[in-house]
Amino acid sequence: DWEQDGKHQFMGKFKTTVNELLKHKAPKRHKFLGKPKKGIPAFRLEVDGVDYGRIAVQDAYVTKFVNKSKGLPPSEVSIIANTDGGEDVEVGLDDFDEEDESQITEEEARKLAEAKEAEEEAELLAAAEAAAAKKRAEGEEMEKLRKIAEEEEAVRLKAEKEEAERRAEEEARLLAEKEAARKEAEEEEAARLRAKQEEVTRKLVEEEAARLKAEEEVARLKAEEEAARIRAEQEEVARKRAKEEEEAARKKAKKDAEASTLEYKSRGLDLSDSAKSDYSNNDQFMLTLRGIKLKNVDGLFGKNDPKYQLLKDVDNFFGKSDPFYRVYNSTGDLVAESKVIMDTLNPNWECVAMPLGKLCDCNLGKEIRISVHDWEEDGTHKPMGEFHTSVKELIKSKEPKRGFFGFVGPEAPTYSLELDGIDYGSIGVKDAAIKKNEEDASRGLPVEEGVEVGLESKTPEGDDIDTARKAADEAAAKLAAEEAAAKKKAAEEKARIAAEEAAAKKAAEAEAARKAAEEAAAKKAAEEAAARKAAEE
Repeated sequence: DWEQDGKHQFMGKFKTTVNELLKHKAPKRHKFLGKPKKGIPAFRLEVDGVDYGRIAVQDAYVTKFVNKSKGLPPSEVSIIANTDGGEDVEVGLDDFDEEDESQITEEEARKLAEAKEAEEEAELLAAAEAAAAKKRAEGEEMEKLRKIAEEEEAVRLKAEKEEAERRAEEEARLLAEKEAARKEAEEEEAARLRAKQEEVTRKLVEEEAARLKAEEEVARLKAEEEAARIRAEQEEVARKRAKEEEEAARKKAKKDAEASTLEYKSRGLDLSDSAKSDYSNNDQFMLTLRGIKLKNVDGLFGKNDPKYQLLKDVDNFFGKSDPFYRVYNSTGDLVAESKVIMDTLNPNWECVAMPLGKLCDCNLGKEIRISVHDWEEDGTHKPMGEFHTSVKELIKSKEPKRGFFGFVGPEAPTYSLELDGIDYGSIGVKDAAIKKNEEDASRGLPVEEGVEVGLESKTPEGDDIDTARKAADEAAAKLAAEEAAAKKKAAEEKARIAAEEAAAKKAAEAEAARKAAEEAAAKKAAEEAAARKAAEE
């Protein structure tokens, strides 16, 4: 390897002969190809086991000449070759025929050489053309192969591109599906959390509503219990007072009955059961009854039309009862009937006279029956109850007169009307007396014209006592009413305070429940946001 400073680098050497060089030279056609023909040997360069390449003989030939200057025979001529290492090597010229030199002139040798050279040139040209044709064929083949290879490469690249695009599309599809699945899962999770939160909120609201409803129910029950207790207390007070009044009335009635009996006996009347012989069949029993708070059976806009057979309102919704009563003896025979009083619940019937013999066989203690009916135009009178009594009991139950207006006190006995367990009111006896027949005066019994046996007369002192008693009763009733009103007002105030406290407690609990629900919802929303953020990460 040449260097400018003269320190050329050694790249190896080889030893050979001229004959070997002539044998190893490449044909002329390879001169254009620039590479040795396959099968032609080349000389290997190697230094210290390192391969430095090959040396091929591109051309080698011998030119014959006569060295006239030195007069040396051709046999003494040597060809000197200088190697890379500067070593001169003598290579002998084999195949040189000395005899030919004397027979061939220089001109002939030149011609022969030219002919040979021309021949060789022709051969080389033919070989070059053949090589060129072959090269062109090979080039065409190579071009064809190149085109095929390019087409195959294009097809391969296209297939690879399509495969890459398909893979990219598949990856994009999978990524989109994955993203859609992720979003769907997030939406489902969010919907589940919302549904769970709504369910929790709904349960809280329902529980709160149920609790408030239960508290309201408890408060209502307490208020009802308190009201019932107050009513029970009031009823108990009224019952006790009624009982006391009833007892007082009973005692007074007993006292009055005893007084009346004495009076009747002093006047020749005997009210005992054995006093039948004192009366005749023609004697008249004079009875005046009144209805007390009869039941409205003719409806909202009408009243009973009472007619003896006793008293209860059984008409339709748009009217009141039209009561009347009937009186029957012990054998069930109708003895007397009152007039009908239209549309009233507190009728005052006129006095009804009935034969004493037909009524009770002149036995004042014999049982009779009085029934009350609601009159109907078609004759289908509605029963309103009945009661059993006797002439003697009716006379004893007569209401005493009190004052100018004939006020009847609570102690006056009355007869209750009841039918099929239904209370239809009560009947009071305004007057009851026996009127003696004038033809019986010869019997020695006291008879006054126009005066009915059994009627009481009150003295002024008695009237004053009754007036005082009436005032006392009215004052006691007023005091009881005031006490009941005060108790009722206190109970209402207590119930109002309890209701206000319950309402305030309910509002406070509702506010607490609302705040708790809002806090739970906020906490749930924060947890959902954290879960969503974690899922996105």
